[in-house]
Amino acid sequence: MKSSLLLSSLILSFASYGGVFSPENFKVERDVQVFSPIKAAPAEHMTLRIYNWEDYIAEDPDVLEEFRSYVLEHDNVDLEIVYDTFDTNESMLSLVEMGAAYNYDLICPSDYMIQRMMSMGLLRPFTSGEERAALYVHNNDQDVWGDNYERYSSIFLQDWFGRITSPIVDEEGNSSIHSLSEYARGYMWGTLGLTYNPTFTTFMERGLSPEDVMVQMDDWGTFYDPLYAQTFQIKDSMRDTYAMTIMEVYSEEFNFLLDAYRENDFHGAPYSEEEYNSDVNTIFNNIVRIDEFRELMERIHGESEETLNITPDSIIDSVELVLRNLKDNSYGLEVDSGKQDIVAGKSGVALSWSGDAVFSMDLGEQEDDVELYYALPETGGNIWFDGWVMLNYPGLNQEYAQKFVDFISRPDIASLNMDYIGYTSFVAGDEILSLVRDWYDARNFATYVYIDEGSYEDGYHDYLYDEDGEKVAQDGTGLRDVEVDGVTYHDVDFGSIDMRGSTLEAPGSSSGYSTWEEYFAGEEIDARPIDLDYFFEGTISSDDAIVYSDEFYEVTGQDINGETKTVTVGRQFYAQYPLESMLPSLAVMEDYGDNNDYVLRMWEAIKADSLDTWVIVVLVLEIAAFVAVFAGLYIGKHHAKKLRKKRRDALKEA
Repeated sequence: MKSSLLLSSLILSFASYGGVFSPENFKVERDVQVFSPIKAAPAEHMTLRIYNWEDYIAEDPDVLEEFRSYVLEHDNVDLEIVYDTFDTNESMLSLVEMGAAYNYDLICPSDYMIQRMMSMGLLRPFTSGEERAALYVHNNDQDVWGDNYERYSSIFLQDWFGRITSPIVDEEGNSSIHSLSEYARGYMWGTLGLTYNPTFTTFMERGLSPEDVMVQMDDWGTFYDPLYAQTFQIKDSMRDTYAMTIMEVYSEEFNFLLDAYRENDFHGAPYSEEEYNSDVNTIFNNIVRIDEFRELMERIHGESEETLNITPDSIIDSVELVLRNLKDNSYGLEVDSGKQDIVAGKSGVALSWSGDAVFSMDLGEQEDDVELYYALPETGGNIWFDGWVMLNYPGLNQEYAQKFVDFISRPDIASLNMDYIGYTSFVAGDEILSLVRDWYDARNFATYVYIDEGSYEDGYHDYLYDEDGEKVAQDGTGLRDVEVDGVTYHDVDFGSIDMRGSTLEAPGSSSGYSTWEEYFAGEEIDARPIDLDYFFEGTISSDDAIVYSDEFYEVTGQDINGETKTVTVGRQFYAQYPLESMLPSLAVMEDYGDNNDYVLRMWEAIKADSLDTWVIVVLVLEIAAFVAVFAGLYIGKHHAKKLRKKRRDALKEA
C-alpha cells in the first residue's frame, strides 16, 4: 500500500532529517489481532501469521474473521491469525532479515520488493494443479477451495506479473530467471500520476486558465515551468520522485517512442505495441538495464560517444541535475501530507498514487467542495502492484497461506477490501464490476435513488435500499423526504422519469427512451461508454464490461510551449482504471539491485540540501496541527466505513 497514518508519516519526516527518531532508535511495534476459537473443540489448532500494510484489509466486515469462520466450517480447523502491520517496504524487509522474533507466512510487499526478496532467496513459490491439491491436506474440495486467483484475477495484470522477473540462486549456486507470477499473487494495483486543482488560486493569479492547467498536466515537464513554482511539493520517497524525474530527463526519448508508436514507424520500420512498451520499460529502468538502454539510445540517436559511455554514474548525474531543478521549483518535501494539502488549498498539484488521488478527490468533494482531477501525462509513467508472498522458512503454514489468498481472491471478498481500502483490486469478476458501476456508472445514478446529503462526517452518501436489500428505482415523483435508520433526509430526488422495471442495459418503456445513448442525449447528460474489457476479460458472466462515465471529457487549452492542445480529463474513475490507450505507455519500476547505492547517495545529497529552517518550522506546525485535526479525520473515516457497511449488509441480504 502506498499510504500510512499521518502521525507515522510526520515522525518519519523527522527521522529523515536526523531527529530523535533515527534508524538506530527505530523499534517495530506489533499490531496483533488474535481471534479466539469459535467453537469448543475443533479437530486441530493452527496459526497463520500475516504481515500487511496499515489499513490494507477490510475491518467492517472483518475479512480476517470471515476467513477464520470459513476455515472452521469447511476444514474443521481452529485457525489463530496473528496479524501485524508495517509502514514501508524497507522496514518490513529489515524485520524479515533479522529473522528474530517472528516468521511470517504471508507478506504483502510492492513489486520491486518482491523482486528483491526473490533474489535474496526469501520466498517460496505458490503451488498449482496437482501439487496444490496435494498441499490442501485438510480439504481439497475445489468447490470450497477453488483457485480463485487464477479464475478471477485480471488477465491483463497477470500478464504484467509474468513479465517482471528476478534471478534466483538455488542451493547448488545455479542462477535462473523466474517471474513474479510464480512467487506472488497480486492484491492491489494502480498508477503514479498527478492530482491537481485547476482553479487553484495561485494558478489563477498567474493567468493560467483551468483549461490551460488541465492541458499542461498532460506533461511531466510542467513541474519545471516558472508558472508552477512553489505550487507543489515533491515526495520524500526516493523511488517515486526518481520515477517522476526520469520522465523529464528522457522526455525527448519518451516523446520519440510515443510518436513512433502512434505512427507505427520507428526510423522506417514497423513498431508494435509490445515493442513500444518494452522500450518504455527499458528507459524507465535504465539504471538496471544498461546494455539494453545503450542499445535503445543508439537505435534512437545513432551511435555516438555519449551513447557508448552510458553508465549508472552518468545516468545518476543526469537525474540529479534535473532533480535539483525540480526541488528548487517546489516548496519542499512531503511524506504523506500531500493528499490533504491539496484539499486544504496549500498546494495546486500533488504527485499521487492513484488510491491516494481517489481519497483526495473524495475528500475535496465531501468536505470542502473542491473539485480535483487526476492526470497520467501522455508519455506515460509508473504502474505499480502490491502482492502476497510466502516466506521460505521451515515452519511455513503454506496450506493456509495459499487458502487465504484463495479466499480474498473471491470477487465478493475482494470487493469488500476494495470498498474499504479505496485502492483498486487485482481481482476482477462480477462483484467488482458491480461495485465499480455503483460508484461511477451514470446509468445507476439515472435509474436508482441516491442520497447525497450532509458533510463528510455526518452525512449519508449511498443508494436507497428497500427491505429486500435491492436498490430503489426512481419513480418520477421528484423530490421527497426519506427516512433511513430513524434519520429523515429531505428533498431526496426520485427523478422526473419512472424508471421502475428498467434494466441496466436500457431504460424500460416507461422512460420513453429505447437506448442509453438516447436517454443521455435527451436528458443532456454528458456520459460516454468506457470499455473495461481489458481488465475484466474472461472473469465476468457476460461480455459487457461497459461503464457509462460522465467524468471523461475533452478539454482544449495551451500547453507549456504555448501551443493549442486537446486532452482527455478524468477524475476518480480514471485514477482507478486508466484508459486502455494509456496502458502501453506505463512501466513497472524494478528493483535497483546492485545500483541501489548510486540512487541512495544521490537522494541523500538532494535531501541534505533541503534542510532549510522554514522546512523544519512547517514540520513542527504540521505535528502540532495533527493533534487538532486527527479526531475529525478519524471520525470521518469511521463514519464512512459505517456507510459502506450499510451497502454491504444490504447486498448480502439480497
